[in-house]
Amino acid sequence: MVNTLTHVTRDEERDVELKPLQFFRLMRRIFGYARPHRRVVFLLGVITIVRSIQLPMLAQMLSSVINGPVAAGDFRGVLIGAGEFAALAAFTQIVFGFRVLYALDIGELVVRDIRNAIFEHLQGLTASFFNKMKVGRIISRMSSDLEAIRFGVQDVAFMTIVGAGQALLAAILMYRADRVLFCILVDGAADLDDEPALQPATAAGAA
Repeated sequence: MVNTLTHVTRDEERDVELKPLQFFRLMRRIFGYARPHRRVVFLLGVITIVRSIQLPMLAQMLSSVINGPVAAGDFRGVLIGAGEFAALAAFTQIVFGFRVLYALDIGELVVRDIRNAIFEHLQGLTASFFNKMKVGRIISRMSSDLEAIRFGVQDVAFMTIVGAGQALLAAILMYRADRVLFCILVDGAADLDDEPALQPATAAGAA
């Protein structure tokens, strides 16, 4: 029998998980490539904020029509409310189309600039670097890794703005409609955050 000894070594090419602060620094560095395209970023930011306002307003307008003309039996008011709702819905879809257009545009521009910067950096490296580095690793940087950056630029950041804007406006509308119900929902959301911590103990008790 031949005794073998296994050496466990750390994989130097393994991806390292980023801490929250490192993630924000990374996003700031990525969006640094968007500085030459401030006009597109500004337009996309404005359109994103407008869209975050439109989505809760659709639900608010629908409830206003139901509680107003529909409840009062005002046929003319129902038609006017339905027309206003249809106009807002159509405008919302138009804004959504431009949001997608500008998001794709800024994603392509940032990825193009990063790819050019990587290619320019590779031209200045010595032959020893290419002797040590796997070719697939370089190809991955220029393809799949840049696709992840493209997704982060054109979707993650601006979809976060839309979600945050929706939540803020919905909270304001809910607070104006019924303050007591708003406080109950906020308290219920806080209880939901504590619920996962209680689930293991509950499961252990049931077993």
